[in-house]
Amino acid sequence: MIKTLKYIILISLLFPAQISAQYYFFGRNKVQYEKFDWKVLKTKHFNIYYYNEMEEVARIGAAYAEEAYREFKMAFNHTISHKVPLIFYNTSNQFEQTNTTPGFIPEGVGGFFEFVKGRVVLPYTGSLHDFRHVIFHELTHVFMATKLFRILKDHRQPLDTYPPLWYTEGLAEFMSTGVDAQARMVMRDAVINGYFFNLENIYKISGTFLMYKEGQNFLEYVAHEYGREKVLQLLDNIWMYNKFKDVIKYTLGKSIEDIDRDWTFYLKRKYYPLVEKDAPPGNASKQLTHFGFNFSPVHYKVDGKDYLYFVGNRDGYASLYKLELGVPEAEPELVLRGEKTEDLESFHLFQSAIGISKNGIIAFVTKSGGTDAIHFFSIAENKIVKDFQNDNLISMSSPKFSPDGNRAVFQAVDKKGFSDIYLLDLESNKLTRLTNDYYDDRDPVFGLTPDEVLFTSDRTSGRFNRKYNLFCYDLLTHRISYVTYMDANCYSPDLSPDKKHLIFTSDVDGVRNIWSMKIQNGLYTQSVSRISNFITSAFDPSYIDSNEIAFTGFENFSFNLYKIKADTAKTDSSNVIAMSLDSAAGAWRSARLAEKSVKDGLKYQKQ
Repeated sequence: MIKTLKYIILISLLFPAQISAQYYFFGRNKVQYEKFDWKVLKTKHFNIYYYNEMEEVARIGAAYAEEAYREFKMAFNHTISHKVPLIFYNTSNQFEQTNTTPGFIPEGVGGFFEFVKGRVVLPYTGSLHDFRHVIFHELTHVFMATKLFRILKDHRQPLDTYPPLWYTEGLAEFMSTGVDAQARMVMRDAVINGYFFNLENIYKISGTFLMYKEGQNFLEYVAHEYGREKVLQLLDNIWMYNKFKDVIKYTLGKSIEDIDRDWTFYLKRKYYPLVEKDAPPGNASKQLTHFGFNFSPVHYKVDGKDYLYFVGNRDGYASLYKLELGVPEAEPELVLRGEKTEDLESFHLFQSAIGISKNGIIAFVTKSGGTDAIHFFSIAENKIVKDFQNDNLISMSSPKFSPDGNRAVFQAVDKKGFSDIYLLDLESNKLTRLTNDYYDDRDPVFGLTPDEVLFTSDRTSGRFNRKYNLFCYDLLTHRISYVTYMDANCYSPDLSPDKKHLIFTSDVDGVRNIWSMKIQNGLYTQSVSRISNFITSAFDPSYIDSNEIAFTGFENFSFNLYKIKADTAKTDSSNVIAMSLDSAAGAWRSARLAEKSVKDGLKYQKQ
């Protein structure tokens, strides 16, 4: 697991870090591929450093930072006497090159606060929602650290006193985001499968993503049962005792044993009733793999045999695998070893799906030097037959083929930091940009015709503002229209081979389940039905054939492959949502820096 420099650099792990951090991959040394032309945006409370073309993203980030300052000033009853340096990178790939810390930064680290120099360093990954989350998370650390210094100094206590990591990271999550599908998925799984760690034992998972979510959950529990003010009183009272457990006892007025008992019962009462109507993926579908991290299954028939091709980390290296279907106890076979060469440096396991053409070409993405590359692997020739890389596209993900296999669509982040959809002609290498804005566009696939591209985006406006819904891009008219309009986040669309159904995942019930939309007379209907009722989440569903769906499921803190019948869509009223696209119109605009700012050509000033 990723280790922090104890209380000097507080590293914020996003969920994919749980995967990358447990294994090694090629290139353990930090390599700087680019020389960044730094500029500074000066606001009332921050000096925001950015480079190249990402000024619009930097201005939006500046507005988020000032919003966080106003909110935290009241919540912490504390102000910061100096301007805080915020350093923005426009992708994770370039963030990993940062020289603000000499240490190697593994893939998946979402940012860090450098306590000694007071700097916040973080990447923009194409999602404004995630960007705001990480800015609020890291600025929680800034406010907590500076207030803690004042508390200890005022009470003449040793200045090296610090809360346990579960509190510091749990507080940063509590202050920066609500309880989302990711948090529910992890906590449901931990409680129902018996690996939940109470306060007495939470040290055993120190530094893990589970610790982040348990810390956040405990503080949510404290706010619910004792009042929100008690969450920060734990920090205010830290000077009173040498042990943080004693601080908790004093602040909440109960023994640790009683608090642990009550918290555990609170979680059981909340999650145990779920098993009456829902089930873990392993109980409600056929489990195909049984260990490691396995993602993005796609079906292909070779010599009359059915296979799932997928990417996974099963032995310490992220690689390409295949699994024969219909063979009891079949084990995955290695197809292409990854993370041993510079060209296949790092698979983005959780962020990027793979695609497969009718001719047996698999498209997948790896980090290759300073940017990502799409590789095209021929099953028949058992080798990579084509690579695509573009200097203007820093990161890429989820390539999918057209029905004839001559074109591919994918998501990429450019030098401005925009996450958009692109179309690549595989014969001419002509690249066409389909969207060009700061909305987070992802998961593209070809639609009902070769001139349609379906994708996921947070461009939703109206009643369900900023939710991720499914959209359709018309390649002839360049018009974007809604396919779903739901008060939920929808991802990973896939069409059935007979083009009678569209499946996708949605967090309608709090976690990602698989949903289906009927297609009638060549039109997407305005109602959706639930296929799966999982307690935890499903990811990247894809059709094996019109009768079965393969997907990645989360269970027992592991990601495995499963398959489920495609005709199990629930039709009772609680599992059907009727949509009205009439109210879906317009576009939201993100807030930018309200105050007048100064753009300075100075390079970054070392602290």
